[in-house]
Amino acid sequence: RRNSPEIATRSEGSLISGIAYDNVNHRLFARDSSVIAWGPNGRLLVFDVHPDRMVNGPQALAVFGQPDFTTRRLGGVGPQKLASINGTVLDEKHQRLFVSDGDNNRVLIWDVDPARLTETPNAMAVIGQPDFYQNEPHVGASGLNDPGSIHYDAATDRLFVVDGGNHRILTFDVTPQSLETGMSAKTVIGQPDFNSNQPGVGAARFDRPSRLSFDDLTERLFVADGGNQRVLVFDVRPAVLDLGSTATHVLGQDTFGTSERRVDLRKLAPGQMILNRRQQQLMVNEGTVANRTLVFDVHPDRIENNPDAMAVLFQTDFEKSKRRTSQIYENSPRPFLDEDTNTLYVASGYPGGNRVLLMDMSPGQVTTGMPAFDLIGHYDDEGKPNFDARAAYGRINDRFIYPRGVALDPVDHRLFVNDQYNNRVLMFELDAENRIADRVVDVVLGQPDAYTGQLREISARTLQIPLALAYDIHSKQLFVGDGWNNRVMVFDAHPDRLRTFDEAVAALGQRDFKSDEPSVGPDRLNFGVSWGRGIQSAAPTPLALEVDTNHHRLFVSDGINHRVLAFDIRPGMVKTGASAIGVLGQRDLEQNDPTPKESSRVTDSLGVLGARVVSGRAPVNNRGFDTPSGLVYDVNHDRLFVVDGNNSRVMAFDAAPSRWQDGQESIAILGQMNDTEGDEVRLDRLEVGEDKGRRRMRMPSGLTYDTANDRLLVNDKGNDRILFFEAHPDVLETGMAASGVIGQKDYVSRIAGNGEQEQLLDPREITFDPEHQRLYVTDSFWARLMVFDLPRAERSVAIPANTTMSYRTLDAWNGRDQSDQDIRHAWRGSLKSEGGPAPGAMLVYYNTHRELDVLAKRRSRLLLSETSVVTPQPQTKTVFYVDVRQGQQVTLIVTNPESREVQVTLRLSYGDHVRTAKVSLRANGFRAKLLEIFDPDEWVVEGTLEVSAPQPVAAMVLTHTLTERGETLVLASKGSSEWDGRGPLVIPGLKAGGGYRSELVLINPDESVMEGVITVFGRDSGAVSGASQPVPYHLAPGDVFRWSLESSYGVTETSYGVIRPTVGTAPSAMARVRLLRGTLLLSETEIPARVSTQNAWFSIDTLPSILRHGESQMLFTFANATRTPATVRLTLFDELGKEHGRWERILPAFSQRVWSLGELFNVQKHRGAVRLWTDVPLALSAQRVTRNLRGESVENELGYIETAALTSQGLEFPAIFDGQGLATEIVLINPSNETTKGQIIFVGSEGQSKDIILR
Repeated sequence: RRNSPEIATRSEGSLISGIAYDNVNHRLFARDSSVIAWGPNGRLLVFDVHPDRMVNGPQALAVFGQPDFTTRRLGGVGPQKLASINGTVLDEKHQRLFVSDGDNNRVLIWDVDPARLTETPNAMAVIGQPDFYQNEPHVGASGLNDPGSIHYDAATDRLFVVDGGNHRILTFDVTPQSLETGMSAKTVIGQPDFNSNQPGVGAARFDRPSRLSFDDLTERLFVADGGNQRVLVFDVRPAVLDLGSTATHVLGQDTFGTSERRVDLRKLAPGQMILNRRQQQLMVNEGTVANRTLVFDVHPDRIENNPDAMAVLFQTDFEKSKRRTSQIYENSPRPFLDEDTNTLYVASGYPGGNRVLLMDMSPGQVTTGMPAFDLIGHYDDEGKPNFDARAAYGRINDRFIYPRGVALDPVDHRLFVNDQYNNRVLMFELDAENRIADRVVDVVLGQPDAYTGQLREISARTLQIPLALAYDIHSKQLFVGDGWNNRVMVFDAHPDRLRTFDEAVAALGQRDFKSDEPSVGPDRLNFGVSWGRGIQSAAPTPLALEVDTNHHRLFVSDGINHRVLAFDIRPGMVKTGASAIGVLGQRDLEQNDPTPKESSRVTDSLGVLGARVVSGRAPVNNRGFDTPSGLVYDVNHDRLFVVDGNNSRVMAFDAAPSRWQDGQESIAILGQMNDTEGDEVRLDRLEVGEDKGRRRMRMPSGLTYDTANDRLLVNDKGNDRILFFEAHPDVLETGMAASGVIGQKDYVSRIAGNGEQEQLLDPREITFDPEHQRLYVTDSFWARLMVFDLPRAERSVAIPANTTMSYRTLDAWNGRDQSDQDIRHAWRGSLKSEGGPAPGAMLVYYNTHRELDVLAKRRSRLLLSETSVVTPQPQTKTVFYVDVRQGQQVTLIVTNPESREVQVTLRLSYGDHVRTAKVSLRANGFRAKLLEIFDPDEWVVEGTLEVSAPQPVAAMVLTHTLTERGETLVLASKGSSEWDGRGPLVIPGLKAGGGYRSELVLINPDESVMEGVITVFGRDSGAVSGASQPVPYHLAPGDVFRWSLESSYGVTETSYGVIRPTVGTAPSAMARVRLLRGTLLLSETEIPARVSTQNAWFSIDTLPSILRHGESQMLFTFANATRTPATVRLTLFDELGKEHGRWERILPAFSQRVWSLGELFNVQKHRGAVRLWTDVPLALSAQRVTRNLRGESVENELGYIETAALTSQGLEFPAIFDGQGLATEIVLINPSNETTKGQIIFVGSEGQSKDIILR
């Protein structure tokens, strides 16, 4: 897992890259620079990597650029601080480290001799500033302005420094006796003297020089002169180098006086340079744009001005480059040459092959299209190099994604997510409330299956770096922004027709399915993805899509053309190469000027976009864009909101067709206080007040709209947060403040975090489900899709026929060591159905402990206990069994469903003692109290607790048992709430032996004596050890009878118990089944005794969840206590109510059978319901058994719903807890053949409306 940008320890960092190796002392100097969006905030570390001492995860010997090993402070100036790391070089001879700190306009020098190196050393000298605490740019012999690349010539003790802002290169005499702070340069190249700093062209001038490469054999300096589209070669022998020296040769231009962009792809354009000194070959890498490296012969005897390349690597010819990965091809190659072995090591991450290629650069071997001879990073099943694989970590499947864009189909319940780096779009089926179901992809576009992510030849089926998505609910068409190919692909996404690797029906932005030319015009697009836009996090995403469902229009952010296009997508109008019908940001369809004209972009001959200008920008206006990004259409009021990325603002336009004008003015602007400002506010660099933090942005990206509440949601990407704005036309105004924030703890913070449940890092695109108040966010740094359910006090439910629907609390602060946040909250819930009977319902309580894996940096939940009750119906009297003899704690929950206050009487009976107490419940309120309310003299009690009231109240108890480990197991019980006196009662699923113990508990809630017998039967009516004879019971009113079933056998025996009354009615009864390891209690569950039934429904959910980590299975127990064989018929339904299978068997008389879900239906992971029908009444048990992260079984009796017991009175959820390790799940079961609808209302203890977050 990637490390957070905030990670800074002695042994860990965020983006570690080796920058120098000390051959003398076997040390590695490494740059820890963090991700681009968080840079510059780097530091340098040095590690001991001697072969005899090398270990995994070594601790650094020293840190440079930060005051200690755990600080990662942005910016700063001083002898220990680096604001940026622009160039590094190690002087092995004198053991010195030179680092150019461009943001501070200086070069720092550290003494790294092992004998003198401290853990947090101060620099020994600074060049470019008079002292360590100044950082202003200067010209002159001792000044620097944004220095970059540096080179140390060990033979002459000279330091060459690219002084980019002054358009020159300075050379310094850095012999130990000459080196001093504020020293002056000896010579200058690129300017006639030390005080000149204007750009120019010619043999002695530069325009923004960037990179250096030094040939120590011939003492030549190669300089990449980016602004002049060339490389100059200088003779820098000390005897000839002087002020204003002239170049001897030029590469990339015909003469020294020209600076034209190349038109011949055999010619050089400046880039990363690697000089093979022994063979006198210069390699110029064009990896980020052209995916190739050119090789030039620069031998002094053969070099000429503007030569053709002698070979091209990673392509098969000099024509248009292809984007592929193979033994020959590579994307974004980053080569490193080992001259001693003539081996070129070629690293490539995203979006290339995620590997290192090895190429033989021996004399005579360098040819165009040469193949690699080996690789590191991908191997086939036989352990051989696999040159065709490219997935990161070698992992690509039907669950793992690198999401960037997201689109919701709220009608057919599907979610589309683009997996950018694997060049595909994935479709996930959702449940009826648009929640992610099983996290397994159902359809793949762009690839033939879910296990490949190749860069495939451009066609109607393939995608290359898809970035944006939009879905039209009317035409059921999916629009995909195909980034690298500068087109929008249109797919027929009708559920009945969409298939994996489908062909698109049209492509917008190109003339056909084979073209990918970026351009401007009414039918062309330019997304700039080949320049890194949309991939890198340090710039806006130059592509977004949005459908106007009111008027059948598609809006496209055409980022590099600085405009938004509108296309007609009415039936019959969507065709390949179709022209746009409107434009925003430009006055017509042929223009592409940025706003402001002095754009934040700088472009060199390769089309590489340079650094963003983030402050002091020229004035903007209320019409134009600089790289428009996210889009959303407000169907309520016909408004289009557009992200103006580099101007850090969101612009609102009146987009009604009757009022549309090309290039029209916006009607409001968010993120800036007026329509002329375009600066950003970066919250990790600036300390701002809350008001400013609510109004300003940095490089926003995605947008979405809550049509239910007229709220605009803005992804403020550069500050890693989502802002909410009240956006009704009556209140929307320029510069308005946000009303809510997600992703950060407040409006003024930008904390990278570690991928916690409430944190975002480099979020890209968002979409919103207004009906269910659900936000979907692509959280790109952590390669995940985040789903946020917004808090609300009322929730509409629509449960599909023949299935279940469930809602869980989050217990989000569990294990986070934040006591101010980890507070246990409680709610009462009530459901009113909209006509017809209410659904069946259960409450499931999870007790978990969330743990952080220190190495993996991931949190997981250890499931400690899981317990369930069928929701209790309100009664005037309910009796509970209470046992706190082993120090247990009991929480009593009583709710008042009535609109008037009620006095509840509590009567605790134990032995000869009776204690009473009164509790007042507000109208619609509840109480959740420990039984300490009775304050007994000795809290060692076993007995009954009677809850009575003059009007019906719903009651239940939770028993908290502390184990030998100091962990708490929770057991829920609803007591006698369903007792009606009928018998006989049957309890299936009893277990004894093999660590199991079962205890039968009988309660007399009646006013009369009860007597009878308990008989226990084995699998086929045989005797059970420890229970060979019937056991009589006698219960006075309010009494308890307990009987234990134990076995000394090492093997578990299963049985069922029959309770037959002989005097009076049948008691209220249950069995408590415990699983122990020695004396350690592992699990406890309660099985209520019920009258046998013929029709029942079971809830099924064996899929892992946020609360239940581990492998789960369902076990069904059926006990036939009659003389008649029973026909048992089961039907399995999925979560949408679709039938998935049937099963039928004969269950012999006087027998019990246990079957797993896998044995019944050949499925293990499933969410839905099982319907049972039998011609003979049976006793039923449904247990979910989860093997938790310890490998221990946690058992939960889920119970079942009887169709005949359902009423139209509604449902009570007496206690919904969340926090401090306890979480609650509401499970609703709809046994009817029609969708059941209703409303759940949540209140606090005083009956007041109370928001809750449910997933």
